[in-house]
Amino acid sequence: MLQSSPGADVLEIIREESYYFYPQFETKILNEGWATYWHAEILNQYPGLSPSETIDFSVLHAGVVNPGHPMSINPYYLGYHLLVDVERRG
Repeated sequence: MLQSSPGADVLEIIREESYYFYPQFETKILNEGWATYWHAEILNQYPGLSPSETIDFSVLHAGVVNPGHPMSINPYYLGYHLLVDVERRG
Protein backbone atom coordinates (compact mmCIF):
# COMPACT_ATOMS: atom_id res chain seq x y z
CA MET A 1 0.00 0.00 0.00
CA LEU A 2 1.35 3.42 -0.95
CA GLN A 3 1.50 6.13 1.62
CA SER A 4 1.17 9.76 0.65
CA SER A 5 3.86 12.21 1.64
CA PRO A 6 3.18 14.92 4.23
CA GLY A 7 3.49 17.51 1.43
CA ALA A 8 0.77 15.77 -0.57
CA ASP A 9 -1.51 15.78 2.50
CA VAL A 10 -1.00 19.53 2.90
CA LEU A 11 -1.77 20.11 -0.77
CA GLU A 12 -4.95 18.04 -0.47
CA ILE A 13 -6.10 20.11 2.51
CA ILE A 14 -5.44 23.32 0.57
CA ARG A 15 -7.32 21.92 -2.43
CA GLU A 16 -10.36 21.02 -0.30
CA GLU A 17 -10.36 24.47 1.34
CA SER A 18 -10.20 26.20 -2.04
CA TYR A 19 -13.25 24.25 -3.26
CA TYR A 20 -15.12 25.32 -0.12
CA PHE A 21 -14.44 29.04 -0.72
CA TYR A 22 -14.81 29.04 -4.52
CA PRO A 23 -18.50 30.14 -4.55
CA GLN A 24 -17.57 33.19 -2.46
CA PHE A 25 -14.90 34.13 -5.01
CA GLU A 26 -17.45 33.82 -7.82
CA THR A 27 -19.87 36.29 -6.21
CA LYS A 28 -17.45 38.67 -4.45
CA ILE A 29 -17.52 41.46 -7.05
CA LEU A 30 -21.29 41.66 -7.20
CA ASN A 31 -21.71 41.28 -3.43
CA GLU A 32 -19.26 44.07 -2.63
CA GLY A 33 -20.64 46.26 -5.41
CA TRP A 34 -24.21 45.75 -4.18
CA ALA A 35 -23.33 46.77 -0.63
CA THR A 36 -21.31 49.78 -1.80
CA TYR A 37 -24.00 50.88 -4.25
CA TRP A 38 -26.77 50.85 -1.64
CA HIS A 39 -24.60 52.45 1.00
CA ALA A 40 -24.02 55.36 -1.38
CA GLU A 41 -27.68 55.55 -2.46
CA ILE A 42 -29.00 55.60 1.10
CA LEU A 43 -26.55 58.22 2.34
CA ASN A 44 -26.91 60.41 -0.76
CA GLN A 45 -30.68 60.49 -0.32
CA TYR A 46 -30.71 60.86 3.47
CA PRO A 47 -31.76 64.45 4.26
CA GLY A 48 -30.39 64.40 7.81
CA LEU A 49 -26.68 64.52 6.94
CA SER A 50 -24.84 67.69 7.77
CA PRO A 51 -22.47 69.15 5.17
CA SER A 52 -19.46 67.87 7.12
CA GLU A 53 -20.98 64.37 7.36
CA THR A 54 -21.62 64.43 3.62
CA ILE A 55 -17.98 65.34 2.98
CA ASP A 56 -16.77 62.66 5.41
CA PHE A 57 -18.89 60.05 3.63
CA SER A 58 -17.74 61.21 0.20
CA VAL A 59 -14.08 60.92 1.18
CA LEU A 60 -14.65 57.44 2.63
CA HIS A 61 -16.66 56.30 -0.38
CA ALA A 62 -14.06 57.61 -2.83
CA GLY A 63 -11.40 55.62 -0.97
CA VAL A 64 -13.47 52.43 -1.15
CA VAL A 65 -14.35 52.66 -4.83
CA ASN A 66 -10.98 53.74 -6.18
CA PRO A 67 -9.57 51.44 -8.87
CA GLY A 68 -6.60 50.45 -6.73
CA HIS A 69 -3.40 48.88 -7.99
CA PRO A 70 -3.26 48.27 -11.76
CA MET A 71 -2.30 44.62 -11.23
CA SER A 72 -5.32 43.74 -9.06
CA ILE A 73 -9.08 44.17 -9.11
CA ASN A 74 -10.84 46.16 -6.41
CA PRO A 75 -14.18 44.29 -6.10
CA TYR A 76 -15.84 47.35 -4.53
CA TYR A 77 -14.80 49.53 -7.48
CA LEU A 78 -15.75 47.07 -10.20
CA GLY A 79 -19.03 45.94 -8.62
CA TYR A 80 -20.15 49.47 -7.82
CA HIS A 81 -19.44 50.75 -11.32
CA LEU A 82 -21.16 47.75 -12.90
CA LEU A 83 -24.31 48.48 -10.92
CA VAL A 84 -24.17 52.21 -11.65
CA ASP A 85 -23.92 51.33 -15.35
CA VAL A 86 -26.87 48.93 -15.09
CA GLU A 87 -28.93 51.69 -13.47
CA ARG A 88 -27.89 54.21 -16.13
CA ARG A 89 -28.88 51.82 -18.93
CA GLY A 90 -32.14 50.83 -17.23
